[in-house]
Amino acid sequence: MTGNLLPVVAALPPTGGNQNEPTQADVLSQTLDLRDRVQVKIIRKRLKLSPDELSTIAQKAGNSIAAISKDAAISLSSQQK
Repeated sequence: MTGNLLPVVAALPPTGGNQNEPTQADVLSQTLDLRDRVQVKIIRKRLKLSPDELSTIAQKAGNSIAAISKDAAISLSSQQK
């Protein structure tokens, strides 16, 4: 009967390292790869930007999706005034 039970140690998270640091997968999901046409298309549609607008904002803000979204909102609000 004890052969079917897993040791408690196996259920614990791995130790070592800072668990508050983002993993590589987390960082990759927060950045935009401008070489990936699918990612660019999705971001362009979501933010309602033209290819030139996205290119300009990405050059200014970098490849962070949060920074691109923020700059897109700022440029959209300034165009509406």
